[in-house]
Amino acid sequence: MKKSKLFLIVGALLTGLYIVTHIIKLHMVSALILAFAGVSLILFFIFLTAEFVEADASKNAAVTGGDRTSGPNRH
Repeated sequence: MKKSKLFLIVGALLTGLYIVTHIIKLHMVSALILAFAGVSLILFFIFLTAEFVEADASKNAAVTGGDRTSGPNRH
C-alpha cells in the first residue's frame, strides 16, 4: 500500500473518531484527535505530490531514454 493511501485512511478514521468524540462532548480528546487527523491529511497531500513528481520524472526519463550524454547539451 502506498504511503499516501495509508495517510488518507488514517486521516479519515481519525476524522470519524473526532466526530464521535465531539458528539459525546469530550472536547479535549476531540481537539487532540483533530490535530492528529490534520497532520495525517497534510502528510497525505505531501506524499501524493511526491508520487506525482516521481511518476512525472520516470515518464520523462522513459521519453528521453534516460541518456544524459546525448543531445545538443552534451559536454
